[in-house]
Amino acid sequence: MIEKKQIIEKTAELFKSSGIRTNTMDDIAHAVGISKKTLYQWVADKNELITAVIDKEYVEIKNTLDKICSESENNIEELIRINALILNFLKSINPVAISDLRKLYQDIYNDSKTRYKNLFSQTIKKGISEGKMSNVFRKDINEELITKLHTDRIDQLQETSGFWASLADSTHTKQELITYYIRGLVTKQGETILNKYITEFDKYLNE
Repeated sequence: MIEKKQIIEKTAELFKSSGIRTNTMDDIAHAVGISKKTLYQWVADKNELITAVIDKEYVEIKNTLDKICSESENNIEELIRINALILNFLKSINPVAISDLRKLYQDIYNDSKTRYKNLFSQTIKKGISEGKMSNVFRKDINEELITKLHTDRIDQLQETSGFWASLADSTHTKQELITYYIRGLVTKQGETILNKYITEFDKYLNE
């Protein structure tokens, strides 16, 4: 028997591969292996299905962030892993799906963008604050400002999807994007730790 979770997972695959607009409710029902009538027993309309897909992705990202924060040895490793997750997440998004969402489902797009930005902001800000207390980040850092600058940069990467797509497979580019601003945050103690992690950088991109 089909479950709503299976419908959401299959819909997410379709959106990632070919965007939102081109996948009709008929297409989704066919891909899941059910009738459109059965599909409408689970969701009221396409808007509800899109929201369910976004909610699923959001929960997965939040759970991964929580796991990173609990497992990381220190706040520098945590920040590297968070940024690697964000870059890999941006890479996984189909630019066509984002364009469809922005043009056709603007309210859902705006709500989703705000939720993700708040999630990343809160996690990064908390890590920087803790890093200041453990002396790996400078005491004079304004974490509110640094977090805003960083999350704004993430927004710019998402909006300039063509530029990002052309560089997304470059390990060197990812390393620079992740570490260049961290160097401005660290103390001498933190710099030694950061340099250690840079030598092991590839493993964080493959998590």
